[in-house]
Parts: sequence; structure tokens; C-alpha cells
Amino acid sequence: MYAQKEDRKKKLLFSIRVAFPILFLFGLLFFVVVFEKRSVWYDLFIIFLGTIAAVYYIFLMLFSQIREKIVDDISQTFNRNYIKKLVEKSDEKSYIVLISIDNIKEINERYGIENGDTILRKFAYLLDSFFSKYYKEIPIGRIKAGDFLLVVPNSENIETNVKEFLDSCDNMFLDNIQIKLLGSYIQKDHLTFKQIVDGLYEDIYYCQNNCIGEKRERHLKKRKDILKLEQQIKRAIDQKKLELLFQPAFNCHTKRYDLIQTIIKLKDENGSIIHPSQFYPIINRLGLENRFDLVLTEKLLETISNDSPSQHLFFCFPISPFSLRNKRFAFEFFKLFERLQQKSTCEFVIQFHETSLYKDTYFSKKIVQWYKKRNFFLAFNHFGTSGTSMEYLQNIAIDFVFFDKMYTKKLDEQRHRTILTYWIDMLHVLDVQTVLPFIDKKEIAQKVELLGVDYIQGYAVAPLMEYKILKEFIGEKHAIW
Repeated sequence: MYAQKEDRKKKLLFSIRVAFPILFLFGLLFFVVVFEKRSVWYDLFIIFLGTIAAVYYIFLMLFSQIREKIVDDISQTFNRNYIKKLVEKSDEKSYIVLISIDNIKEINERYGIENGDTILRKFAYLLDSFFSKYYKEIPIGRIKAGDFLLVVPNSENIETNVKEFLDSCDNMFLDNIQIKLLGSYIQKDHLTFKQIVDGLYEDIYYCQNNCIGEKRERHLKKRKDILKLEQQIKRAIDQKKLELLFQPAFNCHTKRYDLIQTIIKLKDENGSIIHPSQFYPIINRLGLENRFDLVLTEKLLETISNDSPSQHLFFCFPISPFSLRNKRFAFEFFKLFERLQQKSTCEFVIQFHETSLYKDTYFSKKIVQWYKKRNFFLAFNHFGTSGTSMEYLQNIAIDFVFFDKMYTKKLDEQRHRTILTYWIDMLHVLDVQTVLPFIDKKEIAQKVELLGVDYIQGYAVAPLMEYKILKEFIGEKHAIW
């Protein structure tokens, strides 16, 4: 295997690097001791110092060799760090191939980790023997679990070769254990290592080995569009190009518009709008939640403080739960509010949503206390769509819930209306304010009021509007019709 040959070559060079200076040192010591007429004690002292220096040098080189390790112990291919270097050094026209044993987790759980390691090792040899037929010696590296990267020189037959390997080896048995394979490839083409790996993983899970020919071309075009969109979103966040729109919610008890939902849109360099359905998944994937949420908060406070409303209003804005639980984010977040002037007429509702429960409820409660101490309110979005809603309600003091749009759309169905009524009554007992959004017909608004919901929101209640129009709207409107 190519990785083992490279490893042996490096070990040989390492041995030479270690041996030559030591031989030179002892040769020098021999010359000093034999040919120079010095006392015995002086010669012994020189030999002692030389020995100490030699031992120190050997240990130093051994530790450096450990740091420079290039082979993965399990698969005997290159390890992640070294294959990353090889990918970065490779020609821009070369292809990076990802072959994944998709069921490696199940193999480890069912047959044991030792058998799983054996499968990885034998599969690595299988990869090397197959692709070396076409490309001689090619670098293969394991980046995690059962995922292997190959650096293949530019070839017109790359698609044929990858497909041939998958067709012949997918669902094959190694040591009576079935392996299921997924694979894809991408041309380096000035992409970073992260972009390459992300693109390959997207390929194998989106295409499931079916992206060939025209379908692959369409998928590659789509991915290039996504990469371009990622860059636009990063620039928009860095340049703080956010557009805020507001949608008032109607208080069914006071008959006033006093809860204001903040809607965020990004703008690219041409001034075109990037919608939330486009940018939120990318922000989450790139780990930009903290940065984006701080920019959003800063923009909202800037908008309000420049022209503060005279009425008492609740401004509701979305924050990622990952940001919410981040202590560093909380510190920066609170600092922004310290600078807000004339905030006596406004209170702020942090809206969040999670599809799966964050298990450390003690930590969650502690985090909530930070925000409650500073007079923030908390709202759970898309309430009633999963068990997470109830779990959070049991453990955290939520102030508002925004029901999922499913309840509005299926309001005429007896089953959903009964569940919604039950939710509303239960939440009122817990002193939680209820909001039913996405009301686009006045008839629905009238029906919902009879259910006892606290707030209604939607285009039939109030449209999206800019802040200037919002102030005028709030000042003159006290009823829906």
C-alpha cells in the first residue's frame, strides 16, 4: 500500500537524520579523546556531556517523529492530517474521491470494534488494489469512521472507475460481514479542504450513488450555486446588511397591537434579498449563529433607539438556541442592551425553537435565569409539533408560545381544534401567553378569538412593514377591523 511505502521511506529518512549527527558527534569525541593530550577526568567529562547530548537529541527526534506520524493505526492508510496536506498540495485538476462504508457504525455495534477495525483495514487494501490498477500509486487516507479520501490525478475515466468500484464492492462481504458503500468525487479546482469534504458528503447523502451523467452536472451546478450563496451570506453578515421588517400581533384582551414580531432578511452585494428559508440552514451549517444573532440584535436596537416608540411594546426576535446557551454570546448580547437608550417603552422577547431536547436541563435553567434577571422574556416557536415543546415547558419558565402554523391551517378539523383548545387552557394555567400566527383570513381571526388565544398574527391581522410605517400603524390602529 502506498501509505505504508511512504511511511517506511519517512522512517528510513528519520533514522538517517538521527544516526548521522550522533555518528558525527561520537567521531568528534573520539578525535578529541585520542589525539588531544588531556587529563583522564577531562576526557570522561567530555564523553559524559556528549552522551547526554546524544540521548537528549534521540528523545527529541522521537517526540518529533510521533508528531509527524502519517499513517492511521487502524486502516494503515494516511491519517486525516496527512491526507489533508496531500489534498492541499495536489494539482488543481486532480480529483478527490470519497468512499464511505455507510454501515460501519452498525458493524461496530453488532460484531464488535475489533471486527470493525479488521473490516477497515481489509477495505483499505481493497481500495488500494482496485485503484492502483488504473492510477498506480495513489494516496488514500481515512478521515473518520469508515470514510476514505483518495487523491486521483486528472482523468476522463474517473466517473467510470468510481462507478465500477461501487458496483463491484457495494454489498459485498468481508470476513462474512456485509459492507454498504457510498461514494462520490469532486475536482479540486481551487477549493479549500473543508469545501471539498463538505461537498463530497453532500454528494453521497443527496445522490446515494445515483449522481451520474446529466444528473451529476445538475447537482454540481446546484452545489456551486450553494457555495456562491454561502459567500454572499458571509459577506452580508460581515457587512451587517440586514433588512428588518415587523409584523404586529393583535392582543385579543387589550385590543391593541403590542407584540411586534421581527422578520429578518439579508441583502447580497447587489441589494437582492436573501430570504430566511435560504440563509438560516447555511448559517447553521457554517456555525455562524453567534455572529449572525449579535448582528441582528445590534441592528434591532439601533433601529429602535434611533426613533423609540411612545407606546409600551414587546419586540420579539429569533435567537438560535446554540447562541442562547453560549456564555460568551450572552456576555456580548447583554453589553449591546446596556448601550440602549430610552428603552423604558420597549421590552424584548427572545424567540427560539429546537427539534430535539437539550439534555442538560439544569444548565438550561441556569441560562434562562441569566436572561430573566435582565428582564428578557422567552418564547418557544413552532409549539405543539414535537415532544420537545412539552419537555421545555416542564423545565423552563417560558413566557410566550407561538403555535405552529399547522394549527391555523387545520383549525376547521375537530381533532386539531380540540387539541389547540386544550393547549390554550393548559398554558393559561401556567401563566404563558399564547400566539397563533399565520392567520391570512379575517374569518379565521374571529374563530380564533373565541378559543381564548391571547394574540393573533398574520396578514389578515397586520402585514409586514418597515419600522417607520410600524410606528404610524401602532399609533392609529386599535382594532383589526
